Amino acid sequence: MVKGVVVFDRDGAGSPTRSRVRGFVYALAVLVGVLAVLSGLVLTRFDRRTDFRIFYRSALAWRSHQPIYPETRPNLNLPAVVVAYVPLTYVSERNALGLFTLAGIACVIAASRRTSRVVPAVPWFVVASLVLALEGGWTNLWLGQEGLAVMLLTTIAWLADRDRRDVAAGAWTGAAIYAKPFLAGLLIYWAWRRQWRSLGTAVLAMVALVLVGAAFTGPTSYLQWWRSLGLGPAPYSPLNASLLGLWSRLFFGSEFAPPLLRQPPRVLLTVWALSIIVLLIAIYKRLATDRRPDLAWALIMLGSLLVSPLGWIYYLPLAAGPLVASLGGLGSWICFWISAYILLLFRSNFMVNLHMSAAAAVSVGSIYAWALLLMFVAAWAGKPEVANQPLERAIGRFERIRS
Repeated sequence: MVKGVVVFDRDGAGSPTRSRVRGFVYALAVLVGVLAVLSGLVLTRFDRRTDFRIFYRSALAWRSHQPIYPETRPNLNLPAVVVAYVPLTYVSERNALGLFTLAGIACVIAASRRTSRVVPAVPWFVVASLVLALEGGWTNLWLGQEGLAVMLLTTIAWLADRDRRDVAAGAWTGAAIYAKPFLAGLLIYWAWRRQWRSLGTAVLAMVALVLVGAAFTGPTSYLQWWRSLGLGPAPYSPLNASLLGLWSRLFFGSEFAPPLLRQPPRVLLTVWALSIIVLLIAIYKRLATDRRPDLAWALIMLGSLLVSPLGWIYYLPLAAGPLVASLGGLGSWICFWISAYILLLFRSNFMVNLHMSAAAAVSVGSIYAWALLLMFVAAWAGKPEVANQPLERAIGRFERIRS
């Protein structure tokens, strides 16, 4: 084999085309990743409206003994998470956002390096670049959201569960669920598997964080948090990639587009419930025949985003590690790359203010929901026998089909 030119597969057949395609894909991924990081860092120097501003001001309010949950643009973080932002309030908001962004990028790099140890066919810098460049990761940079930091929590938890380190998996998962409660489906998965040590440790970790939040902010802060949920964004927001977001745009419309099929709330709720049931059956049937932890974590986390009323696209990085590890086979990778292309092409900073027709609201306006569904299908269709030889095998099969 000539280094950098010819790559041999297990059958001893080499292909310079395969090497060139792989190199092109890697180089393109790194390029868009670097551009995303640079633009994200530049944006921290501008005075603009971000979600980080909400988190920052809640922490400032705590320091000033004021209510931490405002009535306008509510903070949906639980009390212990609000308190975690307090150290950043000792610098200006602009500098705090810069530090928070750098920390998020560092979390992505750390999580990607851990992921590549179990999926060596995909270099860590490719994983990190794709996470930061595609919608999801980029939206975290743009809005100052927390998905990149929580990605490290879920990656460590997944790897611990993969290695059957039950206590560590439970502790990290409990912290992730406290930060983002829509991940609670992982507890149901452990109960189904009778993995009681992981389940018990996760519950203990969540209880501990609840007590920490109550100790610092007072028990009534949880009641304030619960009330603030009713002040949250409408589900038809373009950034909501959940099933409820899709059906809301179809049946209710929004200020950006009329509904394609106007229906009363009972129709929306019925369709939403039926779609959740179908999704849960699909997950159960797949996991009943394939017990890989990689597949389970990918399907449960992607499914949690689809089921959650507010499955924001910026939480997609949470599933990056299990998703990459579960992919395998030509069909699986085709679905992944189509979804990745969609998430690279349609940028959230333009989508949020885009007025469109009723049909466009269900297609283009719901593009993140369709991309998330494609990611789910990519993980669901992943074949275990080729799960750790993703790109080379997919290209090799494409060449055999073409010939």
